[in-house]
Amino acid sequence: MMLIEVLRKMNDIFGRNKTDLGTFSIIDDTTKDVDCADELEQFYFFSVFDEVLIIGGEFFLIIQPKEKIDKAQEGWYRILNNEGEWQTDNIKWNKDWIVFANRNDDAVYFNKADGGVYGSVNKRHFFHLSSSLADFFFILSECMKMEEEKYKFSTSDEEEPLEEFINDTRNILGQCLNAKQTEDFISFFFG
Repeated sequence: MMLIEVLRKMNDIFGRNKTDLGTFSIIDDTTKDVDCADELEQFYFFSVFDEVLIIGGEFFLIIQPKEKIDKAQEGWYRILNNEGEWQTDNIKWNKDWIVFANRNDDAVYFNKADGGVYGSVNKRHFFHLSSSLADFFFILSECMKMEEEKYKFSTSDEEEPLEEFINDTRNILGQCLNAKQTEDFISFFFG
């Protein structure tokens, strides 16, 4: 599925009874030439939002607007040294890993080298969430829709997500992800 199609779908789902916060629109002008180096650039070309987008519920995620992408790298690619100055971290982080979202202060990033989407917890644990940004937003949209329509946001037993909810999530993930990516997605989002 093409990224623009997925973004239209996400735009239709986003908001979900005020569970999601922020507003965004899609530039759907097919007469414009899209000259973007990768899917992350396409995402910011087609999506218009000035403030962060917050996906609520079990799939909580804060998506940064293009204007805040440089700041989103702080603590990941750019770290403070002992003098309080920013420097690059070429040891634990790759310059091609662009953080565009976070979940509870854990990074969700686009890898410019392979086009995949990944998650990182404290630069110690890494998760391959999808092979493309289009796949990531597709499964995220489908999961958000399922969370609202089937579960009415009652997805846990107060402590842990319901087993049936996790199984339904796995079924959605299986539409686009391989077995390792599915397990990585479940581990990143549900621990």
